[in-house]
Amino acid sequence: MGLCLYIERDVPAAAELFARACSTNYGRSCVPIARLLQLGQFLPKDYSKAFEYLTMGCNKHNNDSCFAKATCYIQGMGVERDYSAAVPLLARGCDQGHSRSCHNLAVLYYHGHGVEKDLNKFKQFNEKSKIFRGQKNPFIDPPKHQGESTAPQRY
Repeated sequence: MGLCLYIERDVPAAAELFARACSTNYGRSCVPIARLLQLGQFLPKDYSKAFEYLTMGCNKHNNDSCFAKATCYIQGMGVERDYSAAVPLLARGCDQGHSRSCHNLAVLYYHGHGVEKDLNKFKQFNEKSKIFRGQKNPFIDPPKHQGESTAPQRY
């Protein structure tokens, strides 16, 4: 119902439904309400409240919520930037087949953010990301052009 209202542009009503569903037992509703709060387009911008919703969704074992929560830690959005706090969230998602979690975990190991730099683990999580996506990862496997770095740059 929330998605239907969102598509029809009754975003405040959709946000209310997403928030209610997230607060009860439907973890998949936590990412949309958090995203609306982060963007601040239809609701007042509130990174801290968005982070609370992502925490609720992650606690309900929703991988997208855990991934988004880890991204908040990586970017310092609504919380203090803390790469090491993102690592277990991404590892859990990666273990459960969430390709974007594997990708970001690979990038953390490549750069040594929140973990000791480890190119073997980078390769391991990079491969998992490709397997789960079923295709090459454009952020980790960009086309190689002479003189350009192929290091992953994006979380």
